[in-house]
Amino acid sequence: MSNRWRAMWNNWMIPTHVVSGGVFLATAIIFLALLITFIKTKPIVQCKKEEINYTKPYTTVSSEIYCGMAKHVLLLLFTFGIWYYIWIYRMTGYTNATENEEYRNPTKKLLLCLFIPFYIIYWTYKTAQRVDKMAAAKGISSDMATLCLILAIFVPIIPPILLQDKMNNIATANDTQYVSTPKGEKVNGATLGTAEELKNFKELLDSGVITQEEFEAKKKQLLGL
Repeated sequence: MSNRWRAMWNNWMIPTHVVSGGVFLATAIIFLALLITFIKTKPIVQCKKEEINYTKPYTTVSSEIYCGMAKHVLLLLFTFGIWYYIWIYRMTGYTNATENEEYRNPTKKLLLCLFIPFYIIYWTYKTAQRVDKMAAAKGISSDMATLCLILAIFVPIIPPILLQDKMNNIATANDTQYVSTPKGEKVNGATLGTAEELKNFKELLDSGVITQEEFEAKKKQLLGL
């Protein structure tokens, strides 16, 4: 009796290679679904180079380009490569802002990295060159291209960490570089606000609304004399 049940059980069991193939197929479908969803919901990175303007503060790109390093590293480690390829897509779009560099289509570069052996090493090197140029334009020291090329060959998880950290610095510099002149900034011994007020009181003096003494008293008050 036991032999009969054992034979029936063996007939019902799914072969191991079938299970493995099913898991792989399901993983591939989930990966492609997430990737397609991400691409459709991130049109900003597909815009042409001239449409990405880093000279304006607080742009959509400058806010999107920043990614917390702890979050970035965790996603690299625990998403089985999914985040890595999403990051490649994003970085290709963001680095199109590099001056004097031709436009790279994020989707094409992603597909090349997915299906062409070793192309991801070349992509890492060229992207690192662009990041170096973007950093230099912001006055940030950066010379990572050769280092990222070597690391991409031997320790491929390190270059995306280094590049994202540098891009965070670029994004931060971009947002803090353009700060409006504060009211209290001094110009020729007087603040901008004080200079404007003095100009108004001078006009009142010239029109005879106030006397010279009143103007001098107000001038000393504003200048703190």
